[in-house]
Amino acid sequence: MGGAASGHETDKMTIHSPSNAVFLAKGTNPDGGGATMCFYEHQSGAQIFSVGSITFTGSLAVDPICDQIGVNVFDALQ
Repeated sequence: MGGAASGHETDKMTIHSPSNAVFLAKGTNPDGGGATMCFYEHQSGAQIFSVGSITFTGSLAVDPICDQIGVNVFDALQ
């Protein structure tokens, strides 16, 4: 994972993101390259949580903060 949950392949909020998307956090990658963590609710009622980074899941087993974020999200969306 390169030691980071916000790896080199990241997604970010833009003007094309849903208007009701809520910015939660951003990775600290150099040159503004950090992944955007966000949440939004679709008009259908579906709730979407995005970490914006393909390497986040690999960090769950080794980073207690990432693990706790996952636990909190699953608890909140049950």
